[in-house]
Amino acid sequence: NLILTTGEDCVMNLIDLNNGEAEDEYIEASYTSEQPLVSCGFIGSTGLAYAITTINTVEIIDLETMCVVKQWNEFNKAGHYVIQGQYVDDQMVFFTGNNTGELFRYAYEPKKSFSLLDSLKIANDNKKDDVTIIRNAICVDKTHMILSTDSGSIYQYSSSDKGKSAKLVLKNDVKLKTTAGVPSVNK
Repeated sequence: NLILTTGEDCVMNLIDLNNGEAEDEYIEASYTSEQPLVSCGFIGSTGLAYAITTINTVEIIDLETMCVVKQWNEFNKAGHYVIQGQYVDDQMVFFTGNNTGELFRYAYEPKKSFSLLDSLKIANDNKKDDVTIIRNAICVDKTHMILSTDSGSIYQYSSSDKGKSAKLVLKNDVKLKTTAGVPSVNK
């Protein structure tokens, strides 16, 4: 369990799941960054955690020492920002993007380096405005992703579609409404 608190603090509650949730196996640790944090999380069972700061830096933290073992802020292109990180299928991936609908997916090899896995570009359907900002990227598995944009559009992408644009799933002119607590689509 990892809890992100206000400002620069990241409070981590660690429980040894192999031995159950016994009180003596419960550890609470705190990590304070020099910069405000956007998000943080565990990197599988590697003994590492990550924190994404507001200045587009990913910090890798050793959970034993609570020290930064790696800092990353060098992306393939200028003007990119970190969208988020996710641990999926035994791999830690980080997404970066820009304001033109490009998304880059990087893998982090624990205690080593970051490497570019693949990239994609969302085709812009809105001819009036060529700014497509990707806000969320979620890996379903190592080859499939779901993306959402500032405008509310949702896309799906498969690495088997390399060289092609992500497929539009839900266009931004489709509004979701809630009826008795259940979401439904209203065109």
